[in-house]
Amino acid sequence: FPPSIAQIECKRLGVAHSTACNVINSNLEAGLALREDGFLEAPNDFGCTDADEILELTLRSIIQDAENRKAHLYGEFIGYIPFSKGVSKSRLVLIDRILAQLSFDDLMVLCLLDDNHIHCFGKLETTMMGKPSEDESSLFAALLHLKSLGLFSQHPAYSTGQSIGNIKCSSLGQQIARILYLDATSSRLANLIRQFESHD
Repeated sequence: FPPSIAQIECKRLGVAHSTACNVINSNLEAGLALREDGFLEAPNDFGCTDADEILELTLRSIIQDAENRKAHLYGEFIGYIPFSKGVSKSRLVLIDRILAQLSFDDLMVLCLLDDNHIHCFGKLETTMMGKPSEDESSLFAALLHLKSLGLFSQHPAYSTGQSIGNIKCSSLGQQIARILYLDATSSRLANLIRQFESHD
């Protein structure tokens, strides 16, 4: 990494490193097995392993991602990598890219989707035509962003005039949400969803 790396970037790396170490130690104490398919040990033509390349990619994402509160989420991902049996290198690259694209709020909504279906999108969509609050706008933007990346799927039944009805995580969205261990159930966006759905 360049010698000009900023102090705040070092701090993000430190948070991610600490989180990753905790995840790895907890997984080992719980008896989880490390990958044994060469992903962690077998060097490629450049003399590094696939795990090395994913780690470098993720460290660069941490440096470039100015949303500091995501640093520990990158750490959760790094801690997951040694235990990601059966997950391809290309899938891990995709997850890193998605983490870099999503905001912290987006990731909170993704984790909420993994916990439960969201039924209020149509009602929220209607609200956006009036004068939505800042939180309503944030929730709507997060859902649209997740949809654009294929992180949730749509299920019946649909209400007339609603473009999205009953939605939940896609398999990729579910995988990312379960890597992050982000408890969003008490967040302001979770409270907003509950408010919308309590009026159904």
